[in-house]
Amino acid sequence: MLWTRKMKALSLVPFLLTGVLYGQSAGPMGETLEISGIQLRLGMEQDLVFQKLREKKLGLNRAEPSDSSWFLCGSPDDQECNPILGEIIFKNGRLTLVFKRWAETKSAEDLVIAMYGAAKDFESRGLSRCQLAAGERVLPGESHRYIDVICGDHLGLRIGMMKTSKTPFVAVVDQLLSASWPDRK
Repeated sequence: MLWTRKMKALSLVPFLLTGVLYGQSAGPMGETLEISGIQLRLGMEQDLVFQKLREKKLGLNRAEPSDSSWFLCGSPDDQECNPILGEIIFKNGRLTLVFKRWAETKSAEDLVIAMYGAAKDFESRGLSRCQLAAGERVLPGESHRYIDVICGDHLGLRIGMMKTSKTPFVAVVDQLLSASWPDRK
């Protein structure tokens, strides 16, 4: 019974991707992404982004040893940042990349619901001219495989899976706002 529900949910994936891929042309909202009521815009100054996050009482955890990449957490007191709301990356003090986490799950139903939510956001923006790109990153003790649906110049959707020594499998759906797409063909 559970397996049948999961298979039905996964059978919707091609239809959701089709809905994302056949919108209209990109509009002016293509350079912003909302996370927890905060409109994040490419090029925003780091201090302004941090101020807006403090106003909403969201937390930040470093995503890497530098000051350029930060996980967004539901509370400033959340040391483990669970769940991750997203990630922001700065270059030269300006916002260059935003990840909005729609889901991190082992459930096919949650995966499809997250993809549906992101697809509805793309649809509301009137996005088209999308490209599909597959990628993978393998590091010691972990592997990542993903599909990027890149629409317009700056907005995309990443559907991926992660395996680590601590987590046998998890599916992730992130909406991305990027100043550039280095992996784009």
